[in-house]
Amino acid sequence: MQRMYPIRQVADLTNTTHNVIFNMSVDDAISRVGAGDPDRIREIEGNFALVAQREHIVRMARSLSVPMR
Repeated sequence: MQRMYPIRQVADLTNTTHNVIFNMSVDDAISRVGAGDPDRIREIEGNFALVAQREHIVRMARSLSVPMR
């Protein structure tokens, strides 16, 4: 039987200096990503690569112009 272990820590290696968000703060955009609502994430305007963690759930979102590797 395979055991599942929750994620305890996430290292966000995205370069936040490349984020250019026009219609909200970066913190607001990260909050939207963390909530996981695709419609609210689509409202983020700009160029970005964002990572949000809520407990054991990690969500990532990016625009097409900013790579996430």
